[in-house]
Amino acid sequence: MTLFEQTWDDFKSGITVIIESNENAAHAYLYVNRELMSMVWLYNTSEAPDIPDWITGINYGSPCRNSSEYISPQLIIPEEPPYDLLIIANLHTSDNHQIEIGIIAPDGKSIKLLAILRDDQKCGWCNNAQKDSPVAKSLEATLVSGVNPSDYWKHESDVGKEHSDYRVLEMTKWDKT
Repeated sequence: MTLFEQTWDDFKSGITVIIESNENAAHAYLYVNRELMSMVWLYNTSEAPDIPDWITGINYGSPCRNSSEYISPQLIIPEEPPYDLLIIANLHTSDNHQIEIGIIAPDGKSIKLLAILRDDQKCGWCNNAQKDSPVAKSLEATLVSGVNPSDYWKHESDVGKEHSDYRVLEMTKWDKT
C-alpha cells in the first residue's frame, strides 16, 4: 500500500526524483536519464524494528524500514508529507548530479536538510540516520558538500529563486504567512 508517491522532474538535466512512502517507510530515489542512480531511506512510517527488515526479511521490499539502532534520536519528519518536502538540484559540479531534500520548518521561513542523493553514490545520506546502514548513510558522520546538518540550510529569501549553486525543482507547498 502506498501512502504517497511524489515525482519531481527536471527535463533539461534528465533528473527525476521520486519520493514514496508506504505503511513501513519513506524513501527517495534519484534517476538520471531514467536510470536509477541512488536511493535513500528518509524515515519510518511505522514502528522501527529491533532487527532490520533487510536481515529478517519481514516487510522487506522497497521501501523497507531502518531499525532502531540506525535511527537518530533527533528524528525529523514532515508534518504533511509530501507537501512539506522540497527538492533542490545542486549545481556545484558538472560531473555529478546532487539532489538535496529538505523539510519546510514549522516557522515557514527556513528549510531543514533531510537527505542528499548523488548519482555517484548508490546509497544516499540522511539526517535521520544515526549510523550507516544499507538504506542510508549518516549525515552526522559524513558532512557532504559543506552542509552542516544541524543548521537550517536554506532560508525564505533563497527559496524559489534561481541561484548559481542550486535550483528548486518543484515546491508543492510554501506558506509565507
